[in-house]
Amino acid sequence: MKAGDRWEGAVRTLPACQDARTVRCSLTEGIERRMDAMKPLREALLCLVLQNQATEDLPTIAAEALAAGIGSPSLVDLAYVRSGDSDEARDLFLDAMDELGVSRPQDPTDAFQLARFIATEILAGTVSPESGAWQIGWRAWDPHPDHPAELAIFMGLASASEDYPDERDYYEQAIIREARRLVDAAPQ
Repeated sequence: MKAGDRWEGAVRTLPACQDARTVRCSLTEGIERRMDAMKPLREALLCLVLQNQATEDLPTIAAEALAAGIGSPSLVDLAYVRSGDSDEARDLFLDAMDELGVSRPQDPTDAFQLARFIATEILAGTVSPESGAWQIGWRAWDPHPDHPAELAIFMGLASASEDYPDERDYYEQAIIREARRLVDAAPQ
């Protein structure tokens, strides 16, 4: 059986709306539902890029996404992968993300690419502002001379958010503004 055959079968066998929460009429709610269903995939991609995602979990994540109505040929193939095939699972997962139009850093060792990717996830709501700022601080910047000083603001804001819980909303909004600035400054 080739990928296209499994893809066609998966589309036919996906359950129709199973409960009242999934029955939506407006276009906006349909888009929100798709974004909610994409969240576990985006979270897994973030963890994979940060080398913090177990590849044996990827087939289950793919199957759950398919059941939620998200689909791509590679996602179907990934749902069929046995847990011992970690390289195949990783490659299929990355192919599926490409097919679904989810971008990722091409070079996760590049501090700015990684920081922009995490900032995009902050703006998408996949990761909380404080957690995302810590990730940028830990993964894309540290007080090393070769790392970009422009990213230090994220470490400072994450630290302040943690140190001053009564002001957390203020610092989270500041992190979101910095994430927007970083994403908007990306070379086109």
